[in-house]
Amino acid sequence: MPHSFDQNLGGRDFDEVSFNHFIAQFNEKHKIDVYSNARASLRLRASCEKVKKVLSANAEAPLSIECLIGDTDLRGIVTREEFENLSSKLLERVVVPCRMLVGSGSRVPAITRKLTSFLKKEPTRTLNASEGVARGCALRCATLSPTLIVRDYKIGSSEPFDEETAKVEFRVKLNAHGIVEIDSATILEDKRHSSWKMILTANTHTSNLPASVNLDISTTNDELHEAKEKEKKLTKQDIKVEETKDQRNSLESFVYDTRSKVLVFS
Repeated sequence: MPHSFDQNLGGRDFDEVSFNHFIAQFNEKHKIDVYSNARASLRLRASCEKVKKVLSANAEAPLSIECLIGDTDLRGIVTREEFENLSSKLLERVVVPCRMLVGSGSRVPAITRKLTSFLKKEPTRTLNASEGVARGCALRCATLSPTLIVRDYKIGSSEPFDEETAKVEFRVKLNAHGIVEIDSATILEDKRHSSWKMILTANTHTSNLPASVNLDISTTNDELHEAKEKEKKLTKQDIKVEETKDQRNSLESFVYDTRSKVLVFS
């Protein structure tokens, strides 16, 4: 199956659109260049990412950063329509044949509408876009798993030899890292007695050969175990961060929805 991707198109590119938009407003109003301050740029980028996530579920999103540079604050409101107009050039790069939406940036409503218009059907959401790459890696690992049962096969040389050589039967398997390992080896010795007056008979004698695998790697078992434990710890941290983000987004959506209802009734 052919596949390709645009490594220069993702959620951060949409964050960059908001980032440049607010920098232009701030520079025009206060005559201060945010690019010259690394700390201010990082704070503004984090706020722009938050604005993008809020706009995925709301029609508008506020941005407020106190003391962005010195005592100067930055405040503003971005509507979904305005954000889509700013991202129009990026949206044109989205309309390519695709089968699966991967990445959190695919949740942007404008991207969904562009894909729906191009594909003539609504993209399915049966797969978590944030887990698309992880699921693909899991499927690949499953194909390399040593627990999968495969039929035994023999490896024979295709080079012609004048002299008869011993036949060795190997049993190989793939380890968890996709490396071929020799599980066992058996040597086959055929003894045949033939005569034009006698019926051909054959006797096959097998002998087990010692088989060992030596990998030329510098990582010890203790280091591998330590790396696996560290990976588990980081995975738990990632899950906790994602759950915290989801709860915050739900809370903000509830606050904005409640405020709109209060303003309408008041």
